[in-house]
Amino acid sequence: MTRSRLKPVRDFAWLLRRHVDDVLNWFKVPISNGSVKAMDNKAISHHTRGYRSEKWFGTIMLHYMGKLPMPEFIHRFAWGSRFYYVANLFN
Repeated sequence: MTRSRLKPVRDFAWLLRRHVDDVLNWFKVPISNGSVKAMDNKAISHHTRGYRSEKWFGTIMLHYMGKLPMPEFIHRFAWGSRFYYVANLFN
């Protein structure tokens, strides 16, 4: 198949060649990781509840999916002459 004149066929053949171990592992142990990914997505969406706009929801989802570190403090506000910090509740 890698000598085919059709580029899509060659690309597919090289893809199979690169991932032959993973393909064969599926036939040895046919277990999918779909349920693990579903639980992970549910946990992520649980952390993003309560945001008022879809923009913030999407931002937090991308933040979690990229495994970026959460800041220690996420908001600073002034009360009189003092500054107060709202701690990060996700850690």
